[in-house]
Amino acid sequence: MCSTGAFTERGIKGIHGMMSEFITDDPRYLIHVPDRARGYAVLTEPMSVVAKGVRQALQIQGRLRWEGRRALVLGAGPIGLLATLALRTQGWDVVTMARKPRGTAKASIAVDVGARYVSAADVPTASISESEAPFDFIFEATGSADCAFDALHALAVNGVLCLASITAGSFMKSVPVDRLNYDVVLGNKLIFGTVNAHRQDFIDGLSQMERIEQEYPGVLGRLLTDSLSFNQVDRMFDRRDAGIKTILQVAGA
Repeated sequence: MCSTGAFTERGIKGIHGMMSEFITDDPRYLIHVPDRARGYAVLTEPMSVVAKGVRQALQIQGRLRWEGRRALVLGAGPIGLLATLALRTQGWDVVTMARKPRGTAKASIAVDVGARYVSAADVPTASISESEAPFDFIFEATGSADCAFDALHALAVNGVLCLASITAGSFMKSVPVDRLNYDVVLGNKLIFGTVNAHRQDFIDGLSQMERIEQEYPGVLGRLLTDSLSFNQVDRMFDRRDAGIKTILQVAGA
């Protein structure tokens, strides 16, 4: 949220990362991880993005009298699945949509927590508004700007769309801008983007994962599909489509 862009972020912008056995930092910048969370705490960073997106969506919707209950999650990678889990524990009726067919590990996680899974191979994103009721909240985590704009048509009146993907490239798409403008204005709809989280979102993310584990024991561990050491890193490229989240072990077994 830095307005000037003059910030540093370890491993991302202007400063090296932390892939070493030991690091030092100022305690005020650290978030305590309780022992009970050690099995899934590696998911805290992607979960913080989800926590921020949901928090800001609810804050934004404070602009009106709004009782959102139906959500669409686009994407079933780590962030998409974490969004599905978080929204389900908060009482949302969730439809999760991704490219993978039904019956895969990703689809099974969504279904096992009470979400409905829709494969984009069966129902294109542009047609989701025709096959499903409108959605009060859409959380997009696909990495595809094409999907993000197609999803706009599935928003209910007063709905909000959160974009969590960062897309790059030169993909071109014809967009019916008049229709979009008409829908957004007369439908009182809103689109916003989110990425890096606030300290509070890390704290809230850990808390939400604890709640997820209480309601759906072991489900977070199912997102951690592989664990590799540095000398096994090539395997990450061999299994890109097979897993969900791979842990890279900096030190130890």
